[in-house]
Amino acid sequence: MFNFQKQAAFEAKLAQVYHSLTPEFKAEVSQQDFILEFPIIEVNGQAAMLDKPDPASAFLLTDEAFEQVIAAFKSIYEPQ
Repeated sequence: MFNFQKQAAFEAKLAQVYHSLTPEFKAEVSQQDFILEFPIIEVNGQAAMLDKPDPASAFLLTDEAFEQVIAAFKSIYEPQ
């Protein structure tokens, strides 16, 4: 069963990542579009690891920013 609490927590973490990005990035990409770029897909009840957005997508994400997204994902879906 899909865990909506984890989804909401992950979206909150993504919002934190979004706010840490450059003003130029935020001027081009809305917070909602940023969050929608990282949907959670579950396979056998487990969240599948995220892929970096395709270079042909609406925006380019730096490696550093993507590392922040992955850290947010792991903090919610792979707790220590």
